Amino acid sequence: MSEIVPVVAGFQGMNASGDITTLGRGGSDTTAAALAAAMKADKCRIYTDVDGIYTADPRTVPDAVRLDKIDYADMLRLARAGSQVLHGQCVELAMEHGIEVELCGAASDKSGTVVCALEEGLRRSICGVTREPASGKVTAVGRGATDKALRMMTDALEKAGIKAENAETEIGLISVRVRREELYRALNIAHKTLIL
Repeated sequence: MSEIVPVVAGFQGMNASGDITTLGRGGSDTTAAALAAAMKADKCRIYTDVDGIYTADPRTVPDAVRLDKIDYADMLRLARAGSQVLHGQCVELAMEHGIEVELCGAASDKSGTVVCALEEGLRRSICGVTREPASGKVTAVGRGATDKALRMMTDALEKAGIKAENAETEIGLISVRVRREELYRALNIAHKTLIL
């Protein structure tokens, strides 16, 4: 008996007129989650150039820690705040259909990070920090992203001589803006203050 192995091009879709078009940034992630939903799969594995989801971009924050699991809502907040490891639309689709997404390294045989619904007790207080280079925004995400955490972050930044402005708080998210030339130093300080 022969197997049927479908090969589906990611990153492509069809517009309302039936023309083939690209889905934009994160289109391959979104395609994978949409296919998993269409097949009523329990899990979707996405293989990429990183071996999982970290508490910050390990290329700019050397102390970043790889997560074994992260909650859908926290991953969605990170994606919307500038983290580029998974696209927000992919996470939304997975959450809507109850599909676990495992982000794995293409060059590694290790387990990746699983994005799923987690019990409250398993969540990190702050699960990650990210940045938006264009706006100079540093954002921390997690259930511990409270006014108290915001004060800790702004105090640590100001102690390091970095002026933090335009502080924002939302449920599970805090952010400040800094001068763009201080963005990566600020990201490392925020990570050290809130996560390590």
